[in-house]
Amino acid sequence: MINRFVFVCFLFISFVFSDYISPVFDRDFSSYAGAENFISLQRGMEKAEDTLFPSEPISMDDFKKPTQDFFASFIKNTWGRRLRILTVWLPAALSMSVTQHEVFGHGYRIRDLGSKYATVKGYRMYVVAGATRYEATPNLTPSQMLTIGIAGLEADSILANRIRARWMRNGRMDSRLATLYAISATSLIGYSLSVHKTPTSMPTNGNDISGYLFLLNSTYPNGHVNYKNLRNLSLLGLLDPFLLYSLYCGSDYALHGTSIPIPMIKIGSVKYLPVARATLTPFGLQGILENYLLAGTSQTYAHLRWGQNGSNSYYGLDIENQKVYECAFATLGFRLDIWHQPNVLFKNGSLSAEELIELPKNTPVPQLYPDKVLNEKEFGVLASVIGTIGKASWPARPCYELGYKTKGYIPGEALRQAPIIRLGLAGNF
Repeated sequence: MINRFVFVCFLFISFVFSDYISPVFDRDFSSYAGAENFISLQRGMEKAEDTLFPSEPISMDDFKKPTQDFFASFIKNTWGRRLRILTVWLPAALSMSVTQHEVFGHGYRIRDLGSKYATVKGYRMYVVAGATRYEATPNLTPSQMLTIGIAGLEADSILANRIRARWMRNGRMDSRLATLYAISATSLIGYSLSVHKTPTSMPTNGNDISGYLFLLNSTYPNGHVNYKNLRNLSLLGLLDPFLLYSLYCGSDYALHGTSIPIPMIKIGSVKYLPVARATLTPFGLQGILENYLLAGTSQTYAHLRWGQNGSNSYYGLDIENQKVYECAFATLGFRLDIWHQPNVLFKNGSLSAEELIELPKNTPVPQLYPDKVLNEKEFGVLASVIGTIGKASWPARPCYELGYKTKGYIPGEALRQAPIIRLGLAGNF
């Protein structure tokens, strides 16, 4: 209850200062709701800084001023911005990233599973790290525990995805948000570099990757995932053009105090940028090719994903366009996700998650499920409509996402079949 109260207080900042407000709420405080709310909070803080510390970029005319006046202007603008990036924006980005990872990642997945399987007992939040404490019941399966373990990293990737989408619609990048983006986009890389062996028993250090490797290889004994191929695949994230732009954007903002346009590939009247990255699933590693296309003010996001672990191969396709149709009083878009992949197992096999964790160190793990169960795959679909109601000139107008998904694992969404209901406000970026 206290966590929700504090979060609402932070959101108040975005309402007061921001010309872009997009607080979003759904039933279990999902990763998507957390991402949109943090971007809104970030924008409110940016507007607060612009109001409290108005400045002009250093121009060529400044070099003609007397030396004393030039250095006074340089310290007020360039060094002042650098100081705020280090003392305000970097700590703020780290704190928001940690909260997204823990509360809207691990915490969301536990809330989604329900008290029959696990219950959140609290969070330990620090500026650069955090932890989610939860109590598992004997009903919790190793497969479900895998979804809890990777939920923090999937929340980070969703935050990075929502930031990319906002930048694409705006056509420009601001380094103050770029700091949050860089942290979120490289989260998997940082975690994978912290692991130096493939564990043969459940680690006690709370590292998400170590726990993932043990649980995955215990559940799918015929798989081939180890710390080396996970680390190598995670390094795909370094080729992210948005990450490279964000690093340049930081230095450019400190010097000039302006955002930068996003260089894109032009294909006729369409602008395009691809992003390749890796992700974790409850059944193995997965590669993703994300495609961002912008035609006027209409943005289409499409990603293809594919993975293989042992005899299991799995794939999916996601397409989203939030503004296919627009009139004076509304916009209308859609999201469609289809997949063919193994199931998240809700029934225990030979051992529950609790029993598996309590095995003595280096004890051989018995096969938890028959091969037939592990190799069974299903098709699934998620379909929703996305829109806003009201005139674009309004300071804010209601927005919504309404739809339905069948059972199956999709980052940031319920594991069971469930309706999708997200409500919020949309304003100018």
